[in-house]
Amino acid sequence: LMLTPGVVISTVGAIAILFMTGYGRERDLAILRASGATGCQILFVMTFEVVAEVVTAVILATAIVTLVLGIQMILLGIFGYAATLTFEWMLPLALTAIASLEAGLATAPSVLRSLRCPVREALAKA
Repeated sequence: LMLTPGVVISTVGAIAILFMTGYGRERDLAILRASGATGCQILFVMTFEVVAEVVTAVILATAIVTLVLGIQMILLGIFGYAATLTFEWMLPLALTAIASLEAGLATAPSVLRSLRCPVREALAKA
């Protein structure tokens, strides 16, 4: 409950960053289309990028949580308390699902807009 403001702020920040980088990529996507990439190939590349971002975030978050819990367990052991490391797996799975959804929703509008825009117009505009 105490982490809720931090989670909300980081979620909004992540969505904003994905929006900004997505809209900044119109020229890159136009170059891909000019070189012969199909819409499906561009969507695959962007999907793979979203998956890579989510997997990286989950790995880092899991490592940080495990490190913090390990430090707490060591400190509790130093002061004579019996401590066991428990890790709830449903929360990271739920956060992974939310992160995947937000990353996909933040990236999709810019990709779909760039696929609808003619290549010459996108290259001239960017």
